Parts: sequence; structure tokens; C-alpha cells
Amino acid sequence: MVNIYRCKRCEHEWAGRLSRQPKVCPRCNSPYWNKARRKETDSDILKESLVGDSDSETYNYLKSDWSGWRDTAKKLIRVAYKIESERSSADKRFISFGNDDVYYMLVGFALENYLKGAIVQNLLIGGKPLKKDKLDKVLKSHNIAKLVSEAGLEVKRGIYRSYFDYLTECIEWRGRYPLPVEASEISGSIVYHPPKEDDTYYIAITGSTLAIPIDDIHEMVEMVERHSERIKEKMKGK
Repeated sequence: MVNIYRCKRCEHEWAGRLSRQPKVCPRCNSPYWNKARRKETDSDILKESLVGDSDSETYNYLKSDWSGWRDTAKKLIRVAYKIESERSSADKRFISFGNDDVYYMLVGFALENYLKGAIVQNLLIGGKPLKKDKLDKVLKSHNIAKLVSEAGLEVKRGIYRSYFDYLTECIEWRGRYPLPVEASEISGSIVYHPPKEDDTYYIAITGSTLAIPIDDIHEMVEMVERHSERIKEKMKGK
């Protein structure tokens, strides 16, 4: 016994066994051959565009979609500001508690996502193709100063350079691990207690040595947000 199947994606028809339903359409190779494309509402259209017919299509769409980078950045900065609001410092302009490095890590990750979204859009505007099925080299970097440059954002205030370096350090290890991958990455904030007579020793990395004023954190985030929005507007007008 055979049955006639019809792909709801490419309209191809073919004969197959009744006992086993086809996994993909033999012409277009879509695993969704028996599911019609729904376009009734905006949400249906968005869902259809987000979920492609393969992991490759979905991945490449998500990487090139500026709104995905932006939304992730917003989630991260919300959590960072939640930590900020619970600070115990007497001086409200500074963060001064045990979660300093975690706070700065989240701020750094938020800036990183805003900047990478802008970089992707700049590449597309310039007609440069993105790599398929994997991240481009520049999108693998956590170096905030480098990403700022790649995104085309000019930062004139020299003080931001040291902030960017510190935020990068928090992303790469301070906010997640007790030590970096290599000894050369340890800065002057290390306090090392050599072995005592009983062979016990202590290695302690102090808390944040660079207290970034709250106002400067907000200014940096807003600056990168505005830059990302400007790049998006350029993309619309292309």
C-alpha cells in the first residue's frame, strides 16, 4: 500500500508507504513539509522568520538580527541595575559591596551585546558577508575597548579606556572565577601570602580596585545604546 504525500512548503507530491510517515520532503528537504506556513498575524510572521527549516537558517538569522543582541543587553543591564539598587555604600555614587565584580561583569556583558549588534549591522551595511553557521572572529571577543572601535564609536574621554579594560577583566574572569587563565593576566590587585612554616599559604584577590562612579556607568550604557540605535536607523534606510 502506498500513499500520495504533498509538501505544504514547496507543493511537491510523491508516493510513499502508509506505514511510515516521511521525515522530510524529498525535494526541499524540509522537516516541516506537513505544516503549512502561517502568516495570519505579525506574531506568526515573526515566529516563522525566527525558526527556519534548519538549525543553520535559524542560527544565521539570529546572529544577523540586531534586536536579539539589543534585547539580551537590556536583560543583562536590568539585572545589573537591580544589584546596583541594593548597594550598601554610604556614597551613593559608588558600588561598595561583595558583588562588585559580578555587577561590573553584567554591565560589561550588556555593553558587549549592544556593541556586537552594532558591529553586525555595520558589516551588513558595508556589504560584508557574515560567516555561515558560526560566530565571526570579532563577535567572539570580550574586549570592550576593541568592540567599541569595531562598532565605529569614538570615545574621546580617556578615562573610559581604563573603565573598558576593567570591565573586560570582569567579563573574562573577575566576575566568574577566582583567578585568570594565566599568571600574566593578574593585575596589581593581587595580595599574595607566601607559605608559612607549617606550609599553609593564602592567595587572595582583593575586591574591585576600580570603583566606577554610578553616573559614569549609566553614561556609558546610554552612549552605547544610542550608538546602536543610530546604526539600526542606518540599516533601515539602506
